[in-house]
Amino acid sequence: MKSWKKIALGMFLGKAFVISLALTPSAYLWDSEKQIESEKKTMANETKSITLTVENFQSEVLESTQPVVVDFWASWCGPCHMIAPVIEELAVDFEGRAKVGKLDIDEHASIAMQFAIRSIPTLLFFEDGQVVDQVFGVAPKKVLSDKLNRLLSEGRFRAEEAMLDD
Repeated sequence: MKSWKKIALGMFLGKAFVISLALTPSAYLWDSEKQIESEKKTMANETKSITLTVENFQSEVLESTQPVVVDFWASWCGPCHMIAPVIEELAVDFEGRAKVGKLDIDEHASIAMQFAIRSIPTLLFFEDGQVVDQVFGVAPKKVLSDKLNRLLSEGRFRAEEAMLDD
């Protein structure tokens, strides 16, 4: 009799586990859809980052006199949505000193291929049209702002050096 109870309990727990697994992805999906909608509203209302495209990449990034951070992302990428608020905060914090842009790799695959983007989110740091640093995946705001501050200070040093040489 005891073994029958163990089997019944095991079957019950097994079914409960399977049911919980079946319900879990939909809960995550609902949360991520809610987060995406929230981000779209935020980006539409108060976006400071530049939406990069094939048409403006050359002028906004490669010909920029300021350092530029480019966030290579896609709408289906969960980690990209996690780092999106940090990217917007960087754009606000560095406004006027550096550019922060976002490039959707699905819409502009040719640029992603040009820079050999193999995983997203990938952030490339540009100076004088050249990639000088990169970050793969989600990183804390402090790491990204430290990289930008270092770029800004090194750029000033090089500019002062060039003026002394003249």
